[in-house]
Amino acid sequence: MNKHVVAFISVFTLGLVLSVYYAFIPKGGNDKPVNATVTAPVDPTKSYFNDLAKMREDNHSKNLGTYEASLQDSTEQEKAVILQKIEEEQKVMLLENSVDQKVTDLGIMYVVSLITSDRCTVNYYQGEGTEVSEKDIMYTVMKEVNDQIFNVELVAR
Repeated sequence: MNKHVVAFISVFTLGLVLSVYYAFIPKGGNDKPVNATVTAPVDPTKSYFNDLAKMREDNHSKNLGTYEASLQDSTEQEKAVILQKIEEEQKVMLLENSVDQKVTDLGIMYVVSLITSDRCTVNYYQGEGTEVSEKDIMYTVMKEVNDQIFNVELVAR
């Protein structure tokens, strides 16, 4: 066959296939309305601190659950130790909440503190237009923990 005939048949076939394809596409596109929910923009900083607080609460719940589960199969002496651990965990939870509240009272927008046996880590975000010095935050935290914890760490976001 001639090259011109092959090219003509190819172009004609392509045109035929495309015209059949376009004939079956619905006119006007998609006329169905889209069901979408408009949500407010998410503040990534708020989300970060909410996740951090949730992680802290989940950790405390897990620890308390472990202690309470081990209470059932323990001797009286072991129960006394476990009850002491439960009490310490609850004190840490109260102290963390207290530190959070005191630092928030300084005008800090978001605060989540994490306390271990030797460290208090205070994660905070001041927000726009707030100028609280780290010295004031440190003083407030040290005063709240009654100088029991010697290693206080401030983490600004």
